[in-house]
Amino acid sequence: MLLIDSRNNSAYNYRYFLLTLYDQTEDKNRIDVEINLAKEFIQNIPNNESAWNYLTGLLISNGITSNSDVVSFVEDLYETTPEDKRSPYLLAFIADMMLENIENQKNSEESAERAKKLYKNLQFVDPVRVNYYKHQSLLAQTMLIKSQTKVAAK
Repeated sequence: MLLIDSRNNSAYNYRYFLLTLYDQTEDKNRIDVEINLAKEFIQNIPNNESAWNYLTGLLISNGITSNSDVVSFVEDLYETTPEDKRSPYLLAFIADMMLENIENQKNSEESAERAKKLYKNLQFVDPVRVNYYKHQSLLAQTMLIKSQTKVAAK
């Protein structure tokens, strides 16, 4: 179905449903196949929100930064795409990666700054969700302060 219409959100939902139905969400090989499929669809149609959501769903249990191949893929896509052509879903995915880095206290200050810049950019690229991006930007700052407090308390 996805080969016919790779934007078909219901097809992605059904694939994920089947993964959970047959307890394959913990099968690394199966998940890797699905991740590669999602990456291929994203490569072909970067503005495909369904593929980005599917990729996120596949990674969420271990964290979206847990798969170094995905992190490299996303960063490469960001670097090789002209600034005015970058998908809002690409920008949002990277911003979510930065939030996860802050949460895991991994380059917290740099991650917070990058997240805030991405959310500021997203406010222009995807104006429908402007209030959400403003909230997420504040969340990045709040998470940074919280992470700095944890470090100082140690």
